[in-house]
Amino acid sequence: MVFAVDARTGKERWRWDPEVNQTAVRPKICCRVVNRGLALYQGKIIAPIIDGRLEALDAETGKVVWETRVAFPQDQYTLTMAPRIAKGKVIIGASGSEYPVRGFFSAYDANTGQSRTSLTNLANKTKACFLAGAEGAMQSAQRTADRKLLPCLCDLLRKPSDLLRSTGSAAL
Repeated sequence: MVFAVDARTGKERWRWDPEVNQTAVRPKICCRVVNRGLALYQGKIIAPIIDGRLEALDAETGKVVWETRVAFPQDQYTLTMAPRIAKGKVIIGASGSEYPVRGFFSAYDANTGQSRTSLTNLANKTKACFLAGAEGAMQSAQRTADRKLLPCLCDLLRKPSDLLRSTGSAAL
C-alpha cells in the first residue's frame, strides 16, 4: 500500500493498492510480508511489490506509470528491499536465500521500466565491495557481471552510511 498525504493539511491525497493475491503469495514468503521502502525519481515513486513486481507511480496522482516483472513468487523469490536509483537505473534485489534459490540484483530503466541487466552468482562479491572498496570485487566479477551495472552497485554498497541516510535513492 502506498499513499500520499498533504503535508499542510494532513489529508490523504491518494492511495494505491498493488492488489497482491495474498492467498497465492503468502505461502511462498518465508518471513511475513516485508517492505523496506520506496525510491523517488523525477516525479515517480518506485515501489517494489512482495510478489515480484516493480512499479512506478506518478507522485502527483498515484497512477501507475510502468510495471515490470522482476521475479515470480512461485519460483520462491520475493522483493523486500528498498530500490536504489543510480545513473538512471532502478537497482533492485530479489531475495531467495531462505529457499533453494539464490537472490539476484537487476537494473531497470527508471523512466520506462525496461530491463537493463541482471547480476547473478555474486556469492561473496557484494561483501567484497564493502571490504575492498569495490575495486577488488569489480575485478573478480567482470567475467560474470554487466560492467556497467557492477560499478553502480559497488558504489552503492561502498557508501553504506550514505544509504542509511538516504530516502531510497543514491546520487552518484
